[in-house]
Amino acid sequence: MDIHSTEQQQEEKLKQLWQEYGVSVVSGIALGLAGLGGWNYYSDIQVQKTQAASQEFQNILENKEGTELVEAAQVYATNHSQQGYQALLNLSAAKVAVEAKDFSKAETLLAAVVAEGGFSGQIAALRLARVQKHQAKYDDALAELEKVSSESFAAQKNELKGDIYVDLKQYSEAREAYQAALAVQDINAASAVQLKLDNLNSIS
Repeated sequence: MDIHSTEQQQEEKLKQLWQEYGVSVVSGIALGLAGLGGWNYYSDIQVQKTQAASQEFQNILENKEGTELVEAAQVYATNHSQQGYQALLNLSAAKVAVEAKDFSKAETLLAAVVAEGGFSGQIAALRLARVQKHQAKYDDALAELEKVSSESFAAQKNELKGDIYVDLKQYSEAREAYQAALAVQDINAASAVQLKLDNLNSIS
């Protein structure tokens, strides 16, 4: 099983929810304010802005790839103030940046999502830690992993922590992290972590 599958599945669920409910939720809030009196004009403007943001978000996901997607995510941030949509675009753009080996750009995009918090921020923190590990920024990566508190990502968090400690040759800490990952890992993905643990036991 792909070790990133859980976070990718969660990201896809978030995209689907925003596509299906983003406009209706914000529109409902705006219309609720209108019901309190004096907010009709405000609510109309907000609904229009939200609908435009939703349509542009959908268009980017369906029609942009590679560097065009990265550029579109940046333009979107200038045109709209929609944190949910922006976070999902940044996650997609960061993936493109990593594939292009533009790790500085990926870090910037992911850090922006982490700063917004929420469930998207948890996904971004995990991915940012991976990017930082790849660049041997081990202290930064470990600090980023401390921001990942969702049980949904406990296995990936601890596995990555173990990988970092192996790179640092801190084998006792690595073993503890892998064991923590196994404690919450599903049976289909546990074999990869168990193999890492077995290899670690053979060298330390």
